[in-house]
Amino acid sequence: KLDKDRFRRDMGGLVEASLSNATLALLKLDHVLARATIEADRNIDAIQKKIDEMAVSMIARRQPVAEDLRAIITIERAQAHGFMNTPPDNFPMIGIYFNAAQYEKAAELLDKGLHGGLIENDPRNWELLSSALQQMQRPMKAIEALQEGAKAFPKAGQLEFLTAQQYIQLEKPEEALRHIQLAISKGNLAKPYQAYLSLSFTAYQLKKFDIALDAAKKAAEYPEGAKDGKNMEKALEEIIRDREAKKNKT
Repeated sequence: KLDKDRFRRDMGGLVEASLSNATLALLKLDHVLARATIEADRNIDAIQKKIDEMAVSMIARRQPVAEDLRAIITIERAQAHGFMNTPPDNFPMIGIYFNAAQYEKAAELLDKGLHGGLIENDPRNWELLSSALQQMQRPMKAIEALQEGAKAFPKAGQLEFLTAQQYIQLEKPEEALRHIQLAISKGNLAKPYQAYLSLSFTAYQLKKFDIALDAAKKAAEYPEGAKDGKNMEKALEEIIRDREAKKNKT
């Protein structure tokens, strides 16, 4: 039996430890710990993939395919007779395919629906399309979906932040930095403190310490980001002091 609570605790603990180690590595300028943190992050991704595989396996054992097929046939028959043809009515089939891990079909219906007006055109559906494409191991297509959604919803900062997270996974910090900054400027973020912490870490990675320091201070203004924000702020202030001291010596 899959213990969801245990997995949630374990994953949460690993992510929290990774974030704390990243901050500690920055505080102590510990390159060994930094490399270990990066490797731990890869392990977290591997565990997440394993959880996904277990979830798919559980779905398969419950034999949802026949049930899902019956549901899809029922909806299609209703639509053929002129019923359930509004955008909200078209969404259930997408949910069925997605929940059954049929991501390619879900992505196909989402793409067709969003471009053809067959489902509601809202930011969450662009996020869902991007998520389906990520599950298909198509990160650049996932980014394209998020950016198309961002054009349709220019104030949806969350779409920019999710774009940045994709670029971070692709190890493209310059692109990530630009989209995090766009996300913050647009606003409407699910968890603003995460965006500021992400901006601080990414800017630090690019040796843009002034941007990193300002972002750390902003993160510290939120209760959830206070601890890590303050730690980042302290470390960055020390780095900037050392930089200025070296300048004065030359």
